Amino acid sequence: MKRKRKPGWAKKTTEGRRMFRWLRRRKEQTLTERGWQFIKVYHCPFIFVYGQTAEKERYVCRDFQFLAIFNMDTWELTDVSYQLRSFLEIPENQKFRFQQKCKRQAEREIQKYAIKLLGEEEGWKEKEIFPWKRTSVLCRYRDWIKKEAEIQAAGGEESERFKEDIRQFTFDGDRDYFDYRTYLSYLKNPETFIFRYGRKFCKRIKEQYRINRILKEAVEQEKIRYQEERRERIALITRIREAVKGIDDEVAVITEAGNGTYDVFHMEPEILRNFLGVYPISTISGKEKRDLLKKYGKDKAWDITEIWKVGIRNRWLYEAEKSGISDAA
Repeated sequence: MKRKRKPGWAKKTTEGRRMFRWLRRRKEQTLTERGWQFIKVYHCPFIFVYGQTAEKERYVCRDFQFLAIFNMDTWELTDVSYQLRSFLEIPENQKFRFQQKCKRQAEREIQKYAIKLLGEEEGWKEKEIFPWKRTSVLCRYRDWIKKEAEIQAAGGEESERFKEDIRQFTFDGDRDYFDYRTYLSYLKNPETFIFRYGRKFCKRIKEQYRINRILKEAVEQEKIRYQEERRERIALITRIREAVKGIDDEVAVITEAGNGTYDVFHMEPEILRNFLGVYPISTISGKEKRDLLKKYGKDKAWDITEIWKVGIRNRWLYEAEKSGISDAA
């Protein structure tokens, strides 16, 4: 076992030496020195040091205030307040650890240990993904996959989650917190703390890698499907535009209404020549518009995929590939 050394702050001044002796003695609960009264609160192996001044003219409210944490196992004094530093006449070059500093140090050590574990395990990236896991991920991220595929298909950059191979461990996220309980656990046994969180973070990295692998494959497939649908949609729009090219009179339009029924109305060919492939009910006029508004109860818009036939007089200009509507209809 490594021999403990008497800390520097406990050697240089009389107050420091007396404070150190008092902290190590379990029977002495209080210490009164130079107008200050100190008490100890045990939280094995830590001692929380509180104090108050006896100078009433300086402090109207004489409540005990937190001053420091003393580790009985390592003799380390942490989170030292300015009041205690002044009382013990500790020089400015004497450094103490605080919770925030320990937090950042622990994050770096956990990150380093997790990467070390990953380096020792060969082939973890190539491990097979179980079908139930793939199905669960695809179901959970269904909307995200669709949105990401549309962004990439439109020429946008891929998500940041695909660019980060191993993300940085932090206690500022939604899953891990560096509260007082965690802080004391780190001070009590840093090696065990790093071991526990490092292994946990290592598993999380592998899990996130598998999820990203599933998502990347799904996004690629969705992007291809979206591009194919988009090509088909462009082809349909081009067909209907070419069909009504040179036509000036109103054309008859048949659209699917659901349950095997169809809507028939007249529309200006200029509307059918738009590039969006969306045809709002507001472009129809007369009695047909009133009837359709009464039927749907809102500003209906038909998509290019809903257009089954477009005709004029005694001939069809445009027919969907699987319209299934006879001329008699």
